Amino acid sequence: MNLLLRRIYIFGKRILEKGRGVLHGVPNIERSVVLCPKQDVELQKHLLRIDGQEDICFALYKENTGIKRKNFVVYKVILPQDDDREVHGNVSVYERFLERCLKMAKEEQSGLAILHSHPPQAIGWQEMSSDDFDLEKSYSGRVKGTTGKFLVGMTIAGGDKTWSGRIWEKFGNEFKPKQVTNIRTIRENALVIKVHPALVKKYNSQDNQKRTIEAWSESVQEKLINIRVGILGLGSVGSVVTELLARIGVTDFVLIDYDLLEEKNLDRHISSTKKDIGKIKTNIVRNRVKVVATGKDAVIECINRKLIDSNSIPELLDCDVIFCCADTNVGRHVVNIASFQHCIPVIEGGVKIETSSGNMKSITTTSRLLTGNKRCLECQGQYSISKVNNAYDQQEYINGDDIDGISAAPYSFLAGTLQVNHFISLISGNLSLRNNNIVSVSINEKKGVFKEENDKSCNLSCAIKDRKIIPN
Repeated sequence: MNLLLRRIYIFGKRILEKGRGVLHGVPNIERSVVLCPKQDVELQKHLLRIDGQEDICFALYKENTGIKRKNFVVYKVILPQDDDREVHGNVSVYERFLERCLKMAKEEQSGLAILHSHPPQAIGWQEMSSDDFDLEKSYSGRVKGTTGKFLVGMTIAGGDKTWSGRIWEKFGNEFKPKQVTNIRTIRENALVIKVHPALVKKYNSQDNQKRTIEAWSESVQEKLINIRVGILGLGSVGSVVTELLARIGVTDFVLIDYDLLEEKNLDRHISSTKKDIGKIKTNIVRNRVKVVATGKDAVIECINRKLIDSNSIPELLDCDVIFCCADTNVGRHVVNIASFQHCIPVIEGGVKIETSSGNMKSITTTSRLLTGNKRCLECQGQYSISKVNNAYDQQEYINGDDIDGISAAPYSFLAGTLQVNHFISLISGNLSLRNNNIVSVSINEKKGVFKEENDKSCNLSCAIKDRKIIPN
């Protein structure tokens, strides 16, 4: 038995011996806990005490479900009031604290999470202490009976601030903890994903990624192979984004487009040749990824459906990051909702070329990073909410006279490159791009300008403000 399998076996055996359920380290459907950024900061401030003692609190979560994954999005922290709990190295919770939290959860039609801290010497994914286990188990039935949703248990390691988590699901007549697949949040504008130790894919050195690793590190590369990326729209920009991601080592893709390749697409669609005319774009790009991918065992899911509304592509909820390369109002609205209601980072971009009398006057390529705490796409003027119901309404990317003889390939490639650079900054936590949610390159008749912007909050009249789970 190799070392990894033995560790998984020992982990499962230890849980069984302690009476903590069947081998819950390897879930058969993904369960992901998502911490909204402000709530992650608030929880750290409360749970990681200066005196080193453990502490506790509750939080509310909303649940959403994709095809492969169920997400538990923690959006509101409930801190203890005076006499709600007693800290004594460990911590004891009084009944009134639980009752208050159950009432709030029921009123908001939300689920309830209980969150503990472990001491400063604790690092990495945490198993429950016997006290944690007994407390959570004693609450699991009442929480399900009151809210209709399972109790979520979470632990933060005092040493390195790593979150771990479990869902208290019912097996027969007993509630038992089911370990979550991963936990995701944004810290200091960098994406943090902690995968369950039994499921994490380890990076193994390979020659075809040697130069890539020299640009960042093996730890960043390991992040790349443990996230699922969705690409919405596989035209000129989307095909470039997908190719670049495959070459840097991303291995889990959800490709979304319903369109067929036309001859007029060939001048700027990097994945295709003349032999691909008339074929569906998702299949063309999938085949290209198989050829150029540097990572091992790439998983590529193709979704060949039109976007009608925010519920028409549930596969987006399976993703850790979404690229929006679609040029429709409904496409941008869907990713807007994904970012602000479901806490999924979105990177959106495109090209705008202005012409006059057959001549190019200006070119602008832009990448926008949405992490839920800046202006949404609608407030940035990137789509019209009044046109969202028209799934065929296209955003123009070329304004002006008819210029069918001019190829936009260099600018589409630049837009895709900007988006992937935004992605690398988000994953690595390095480079200034992660701190600036809008990056653009503009070229006109007089000069070229590279600009980064740290955008402000949404307008008071924001059309999706009532659907936001993350407040500005």
